[in-house]
Amino acid sequence: MQVHVKTPRIRVDITGEHIPAELMDAVRAVFKSEEIEFIDNEDDELINWFETAEHREIAALTTPGDVMRIYRENRQWSQAKLGEELGGLSRQKISDMERGRLTISADTAIALSRVFGIPVERFRRRGNLG
Repeated sequence: MQVHVKTPRIRVDITGEHIPAELMDAVRAVFKSEEIEFIDNEDDELINWFETAEHREIAALTTPGDVMRIYRENRQWSQAKLGEELGGLSRQKISDMERGRLTISADTAIALSRVFGIPVERFRRRGNLG
């Protein structure tokens, strides 16, 4: 269950499987009932993102260079820093691979896999985000 409380300057979100009744009573006592939204998520079904049509559409449009850039940016690394991590590749080579001007070689894909700790398949053309 989730509880959302919205007022002009206050937002309270309480999320959990078993929210104590005393806590719910306290929320009701402090905030007017019309400002409280109770959401019962017990019927929500968890889905595997990688099996959705949305994921397949995004993956089909995502290049290996895009994947490399996303992982680099998530680490907040510059292109030069990634080049160093890959054994001394130039910033220009990293840029060219990210922009699709230069193909990511099998050796570089293996090195990227090692550096980022992810499967090498993410640096191949199909299913890059899976």
